[in-house]
Amino acid sequence: MTASNSFDREATSAKALLLGLSQSPALMESDYASYYKQLSQTPAPGGSWFVVWDMRGQVLNTSRPYGADLPTMGQVWGAAKAGLERIRTRGYSISNLIVGPVSKKPAVSVSLRLDDHDGAMAGVLTINLPQAHLDAVVRDPQERVGWTSALLDRGLVPVASNVSGELVLPAFPDGLLNRINGPPSEWTQIYHNPADGRLVSIQHSSVTDYTTLVTVERHVLDAPVLTALRQIAAAGGVLLAALLFAGLFAIRQVSFAEGAAVETVRQMGAAQARYVSLWNDAPEGMFVVAVTANGRFVYEGFNPAHERATGLTFETVVGREPKDFLPRETAAAVTQRYRSCVAARVPTVHAEDLDLPAGRRHMQTHLVPVQDPESHRIVALVGISRDMTEVTAARKDVRDIAARLLSLQAEERQRIASDLHDTTGQHITAAGLALMIVQRMAGDRPGVREAIDDTKAALGEAHREIRTLSYLLFTPEMQTKGLGKTLEHFIGGFASRTGLHARIRITGAVDNLQAELQGMVLRVVQEALVNVHRHAQATHVRTVIRSTPTTLHLYISDDGRGLPRTATETPLLGVGIPGMEARIRQFSGTMRIASSTRGTTIRARIPLNYDGPAVVWSNPASDKDLAMIVRVLPDSQSASERG
Repeated sequence: MTASNSFDREATSAKALLLGLSQSPALMESDYASYYKQLSQTPAPGGSWFVVWDMRGQVLNTSRPYGADLPTMGQVWGAAKAGLERIRTRGYSISNLIVGPVSKKPAVSVSLRLDDHDGAMAGVLTINLPQAHLDAVVRDPQERVGWTSALLDRGLVPVASNVSGELVLPAFPDGLLNRINGPPSEWTQIYHNPADGRLVSIQHSSVTDYTTLVTVERHVLDAPVLTALRQIAAAGGVLLAALLFAGLFAIRQVSFAEGAAVETVRQMGAAQARYVSLWNDAPEGMFVVAVTANGRFVYEGFNPAHERATGLTFETVVGREPKDFLPRETAAAVTQRYRSCVAARVPTVHAEDLDLPAGRRHMQTHLVPVQDPESHRIVALVGISRDMTEVTAARKDVRDIAARLLSLQAEERQRIASDLHDTTGQHITAAGLALMIVQRMAGDRPGVREAIDDTKAALGEAHREIRTLSYLLFTPEMQTKGLGKTLEHFIGGFASRTGLHARIRITGAVDNLQAELQGMVLRVVQEALVNVHRHAQATHVRTVIRSTPTTLHLYISDDGRGLPRTATETPLLGVGIPGMEARIRQFSGTMRIASSTRGTTIRARIPLNYDGPAVVWSNPASDKDLAMIVRVLPDSQSASERG
């Protein structure tokens, strides 16, 4: 209900104002002259005034000049005893409608407990909201004739209403008074008052422990009936059947009006319950920041999840700016994010490390600007935040592990390459020398020379494959000449061995890239070119590598027959292409393939501001994609394994 929500907001804002004022150095040092001046200059709701109490009585009252005689605690003890006890136990209190002992005006007091350095209660800081102001706060400009709304305090005394004269309260059903006087809770109840036929809705607030009463007069409910009867009387000669029909119609109208009113109130209560549940139970942190006309960012509140994630509490934040409770650098970063969102006038997402009471947290925050429909000014920011600290730490651990795995992979490749070159290659060379001896001993015996020549050719081919495998597993040029020269040398040798017209163009400082990234680029180019040679039936292949300060671009295209396709025209991907894509994903990159009967193009984009490779790794000694790179003979792999 509008009245209940408006008063809840007014009380919450008053409490936030008191929290800010309670931190004043003048108050802490008991410099009451300076504090009186501060209170007098503090913007407050119309007609409101501040009072400061110690345990002996009033110390300051801004409705009176500084130094005026003020009541002692003994003079007001009877009226103040219950409220003082609530303040002592709860830390704050919202009073019933009372008449101030000094101002003699009806008002509602919002009070905050003040403690000394030892944590003992030393006094009370109060703001008094006059009844006239509360009338204006809770009045709903959309209220219709015949609808009465009133705000009742804990004693069911009307604090504010839209009734100019005396407000007549309805009879409450049995048990409802006990519920009203029970512990503070949020609930709504709707019923019919049998005494006068009014429809009554009661909402109880858990924030203020106040009750909002809305009644709909019987004549509003009966209006459809009276209208129908007037129409019947004006048509004096209408047949009895028409009269009966009109009566039935009028009865249905009554039921409809009554049901519509009940349903409207029910829907309002359900909507508020859904909002409260969303706000309190959402796992993500949620907060609202008001944007003032002079560009300040003032917190209006945030939900329990945000409190848990940040260590901030509602009481220490509401009504204050980031600079009032955050470290200077953190406050500056947060404020700049808010300014950027207001300037952009569109939702923004950002992630940053912040020093908060809960410790240093890595927060990801979505900000949504709220625009005033009339002035088009951004009046608020709604934020949804997630604490990504643990996720970020886990990702760093994963990246560290991945980097170590890549290092182990490189070491293993180097060992295998060395073994192949130094051991297996030597065995093949020895076998070739032995064949030469056998050839001399065999002389010109029929068939022997041909068999020896075939064996020597096979050994020569095996030796070339061993050298190729050793080079692909570990390219020593990378350490001495860098990625650019290594690729140029590889593609030059590749072109001479395969007969393909192969070109490469490199721009940017590719030799300054991280070692593991250079190794990835080399492997991807090797795999791509071997695929072109073995499967594409191409005559030309072109490689372009372009490095910018933020991104590495890789482009490989051929003029071959394109990738084979399924019956539904989906390209068939063998082992090589998924292996290339996996290597690129290690570095948060993306790869796209375009293929037709006129050729295939591979485009890859790798960001250079990545934090390290992700874990997409397998044993290099058993990778099928490695086996594809090694041999460049056309008949060494079936077409179904083409990548």
